[in-house]
Amino acid sequence: MKKRWIAAFIVLNMALLPAGCGSAESGESMASEAPENAAGEGTEAEGAAEDKEEKEDANDSAQDMEIEDVLGDMTMDYSSAVAAIISKSWDVEGEEETYTFSPDGSGEHGVAGEQEKFQYTCGFDEENNILVQITAGEMEKVYLLSSDETGYRLYMEDLEGSEEKRLLIPAGWKILDTDDERVAEILGVWEDDGGNRYEFTKENGFYILTSENSDGTFSVVEKEQEGVREIRIQVTGGTLQYEYNLKDEGKTLELYSRGAESFYYWYRGE
Repeated sequence: MKKRWIAAFIVLNMALLPAGCGSAESGESMASEAPENAAGEGTEAEGAAEDKEEKEDANDSAQDMEIEDVLGDMTMDYSSAVAAIISKSWDVEGEEETYTFSPDGSGEHGVAGEQEKFQYTCGFDEENNILVQITAGEMEKVYLLSSDETGYRLYMEDLEGSEEKRLLIPAGWKILDTDDERVAEILGVWEDDGGNRYEFTKENGFYILTSENSDGTFSVVEKEQEGVREIRIQVTGGTLQYEYNLKDEGKTLELYSRGAESFYYWYRGE
């Protein structure tokens, strides 16, 4: 779900969450309120800004609620989505080095056989990009992580600007395009048990056909050594990620959520 954060508060004060990415919701209660004037009232400008913020939050909540109403318990909460994104091993494109982030807030970085251990915590900026603080011995750095268009690769940018921007790729995973037959077989329209209809298109588009304002994108990856495939669906208000299999000669799409340990089934539509 979309959370609003005060970027300066997070970046300057480094109010990052404890071990791992933790819960995104804990930081909202830490945001400072607008100061009052001598009469105890906020200024007109502050009042107008608050009214605007309330309206934007109401719109966001309405939009998020619509997605939740459609997808139900399939919708992944914000902190779970973050943990699913970052907690794994990543290869640095063009380099031999690897980053590994564990759910408990520990990690390793370096080339094979020369991994340096570190601890990390993370928070979010106002655009919901992930901020990661890495501590190794006396070294402490803060990086901004943002996903590329697939949602699977991450750009890692040093906020101090002393290091080059890196592109992180999930170790052992291959991103598949829609021309690949393994992806082509899921393109088209699907329907769930609740009568909701979804469509995957060749342009990596994802659409909830039974709901308004729900356009999104999807990407598919395969774990090369194991043949496990994952699909990530990004829509306004949430991110969905599943392992998937086709059953019944391609007529049933089985989706497995590792975080929730739940199975969902969509059926081929017209």
